[in-house]
Amino acid sequence: MQAWALVLALVKLSFGVRHRLYAIRNPDAPHRSASPFYTTLEKQLIPFYIAYSGATAFVGLRSAILDHSAYPTRANDESLRVEAALFAVSTGLFLLEVFSPRPSRYSSRSKRARKASKASSRPAPTEMNASLFSLATFSHIDNFLLQSAFPRVFKGELISAENVPDLRPDDKTARVLLSYRQSLRRLDSRLARVPRFIRRIALRDEDGVEELGLTWKLVYHFWPMLLVQISWAVLPVLVNGVPPVMLNQILSAISARQRGEYVPNHVLLLYAWVTFVATIAVSIGRSLSLFLGRRICIRLR
Repeated sequence: MQAWALVLALVKLSFGVRHRLYAIRNPDAPHRSASPFYTTLEKQLIPFYIAYSGATAFVGLRSAILDHSAYPTRANDESLRVEAALFAVSTGLFLLEVFSPRPSRYSSRSKRARKASKASSRPAPTEMNASLFSLATFSHIDNFLLQSAFPRVFKGELISAENVPDLRPDDKTARVLLSYRQSLRRLDSRLARVPRFIRRIALRDEDGVEELGLTWKLVYHFWPMLLVQISWAVLPVLVNGVPPVMLNQILSAISARQRGEYVPNHVLLLYAWVTFVATIAVSIGRSLSLFLGRRICIRLR
């Protein structure tokens, strides 16, 4: 597992080096050459994999501590040290991935983009280059909210149409329409490759994808975002029952101790830790599902 984490980190590093070299060699390019796969690798694959690695390292460390407490031999002592080192490395990688700023493929260092940003009356989007923690907790907007709520203390201005942060570039009308038309062209090319009798089921005439209704076109265009939103919405449903169950287990363990039964302390700590993690997962899942739904609504408008 640590080897796979190293491979993913090296792949991400190679993409990052290529990304920076392109920005240095092409200072007048309108946008950086960061592929969507880099964004997927940076924000979705590696953090979740490292989180899973940290969780398994925690379970291994817990088992090593229990074995060392029950049988304090030299082999168990060495195993405990190895598991502690793996857990420390996994935790450090997880914290680094979560709290470090993420490069955005929508940002640009070009002279043209800097001139456009200076000419624009609105501030830049706050979510650009934000960390995963900031994106999950929306803390990237805290500075703007504090300046608007306490203008005298933070030397800001009250909320108005001029100082509200701008939309992300891919949420604006021109980029949304371009992406929509490109998705329709991809759909038309895919339908052209299917057998004729199957194509006749979806399209009654030979006019291509224009025969489809607007609903089916929008569903095809937004299905990646809808799938991600559904996944985040399903997460609270699956995890919402974990905190009450863990609380019931804690109360049962306390009752068992009052009856004179032996309940180890690490079991109570495990129940409390699972409750804490599950509560955070429920909160993040709900907030991100609502946020993605709002982003889909903005692009629909």
